[in-house]
Amino acid sequence: MADKNDTQQISASEVNDYYEDELARDKEPNNPFEVSEHKSEKREKHEKHSDEEGGRFSALKKWILMIIIIAAIVVILFLLVTIFRRRNDGARYARKLAEGLGGQLTTAQSGAEIQLKNESAYASINQVYPEHAAMAESKKTCKVLGVKLPQWAIICHTEGDILNTVTYYDYTRLESNPFGAEKKSYIDPNEFTGPLSSEQISEKLNMEPYSVTYQKDGSVQRTYRYCYKDGETGGLVSYIITADFDMAGALRGMSDARPNYVATLLSDQ
Repeated sequence: MADKNDTQQISASEVNDYYEDELARDKEPNNPFEVSEHKSEKREKHEKHSDEEGGRFSALKKWILMIIIIAAIVVILFLLVTIFRRRNDGARYARKLAEGLGGQLTTAQSGAEIQLKNESAYASINQVYPEHAAMAESKKTCKVLGVKLPQWAIICHTEGDILNTVTYYDYTRLESNPFGAEKKSYIDPNEFTGPLSSEQISEKLNMEPYSVTYQKDGSVQRTYRYCYKDGETGGLVSYIITADFDMAGALRGMSDARPNYVATLLSDQ
């Protein structure tokens, strides 16, 4: 039986023969120490490269996360602004109410998703419009000649329980000047002819309407207020233009009136 401690021995001559054969074939003999050192260097380079890649990936994730957070904040702010604007959009509420003209007031109110009330929170509004079936107004305010008013108001009139007219008033149009938009000269309403739409009229006048009245028959009347300085007298002249549109939205005619605000101010009545 062979001894368990017996191991195969390689003679010195065999080692020399191996190196000589390798050199004869122009090959560098294997050096276990050199190979070990080479593998160690490769491992260190690989680990360093992995660390660099990991660092870049981590920085990229942070940037992506930051961009997502900023985008989410922008979307939330946009939605909040849109919601608040819609809640204060009296013109939109008036159009929605007008869709219920000819029907029950309560049905129109439900369709417009607006809360109507019997009177305004402002005494001036109640004095100007003493008779109406229901109304709504903005929670935001403006000032006209120092008087605090809602930015807009909607006045509803009925025949019995049937909604007859819906009128929208935009008081912000009088905030900078109670006489209306400032113009250079008189605007002749007879110059506006043809099947013009309300958007085209506003564009040509370069004004937004002060009031819009929706009738049960589908017609709509829009009023525009403006003023200008008379070249001869130097006095301020003001006019109210009324544009009348049919149920298809085409212009039927335009007219104007010159209110005498000075006489009203000077009157003791």
